[in-house]
Amino acid sequence: MLVLPQDLTRYGVDPLTFDIARAVRMSSSLPFYFQPVKFKGLYNKKLDHYIVDGGLLSNFPVWIFDDDGSSKWPTFGFRLVSEKTGQPNKINGPISLGYSLISTMVEAHDTRHIKEKDYVRSILVPTLGVNTTDFDLNKEKRDELFESGVKAAKNFFDQWNYIRYTFQYRQSKKTP
Repeated sequence: MLVLPQDLTRYGVDPLTFDIARAVRMSSSLPFYFQPVKFKGLYNKKLDHYIVDGGLLSNFPVWIFDDDGSSKWPTFGFRLVSEKTGQPNKINGPISLGYSLISTMVEAHDTRHIKEKDYVRSILVPTLGVNTTDFDLNKEKRDELFESGVKAAKNFFDQWNYIRYTFQYRQSKKTP
C-alpha cells in the first residue's frame, strides 16, 4: 500500500514537491472506471508502477492519521455505511462474481482490522442507497446525503465523551 505523500520517498520522490492534484488523481483511480496512474520512481525509471484507489486494500484507514498520541484530539473518521453492508451479493455471472469477491475482501479486511479504538471514533454515515460510482446525483439526493452526514455527526458528538475516550485509549501503558 502506498500512503501519500510520505511513502513517495521510497521511490526517490520528495513529498514536499509532489503535485497535490496528481496525488488526488492517484488516490481516486477506481479500477474499471478510471485508468490507473502510471508512476515512475527516480530510483528505477525502467519500472512502471500502476497506482489505483487505496480503497481496494482498506476503505477506512483512519489509523493513517494517528500520531504518537501526543495530539490533544483523536482523528475522527466518517465511515460511509450502506444497508447492504454485510449482506450477500446477488451473483448473475462472472462480472458480478468478481465484484462480489472484491467487495467481500475489502469489507472483510476493514472489519477485521478496525480496532475498537478506531471504531469508537468513527461516525457512521448512511449512504441512503447511493453507491461510490453513482456519478450523476441530482441536487435533491446530494442534499439528502449531506443531511445524512450532518445528522450522523450530530448524533455521534452528542454522545461523545472525551474524558472516557482518553481514559480508555490514551493512557500511557507504563510498567511500574
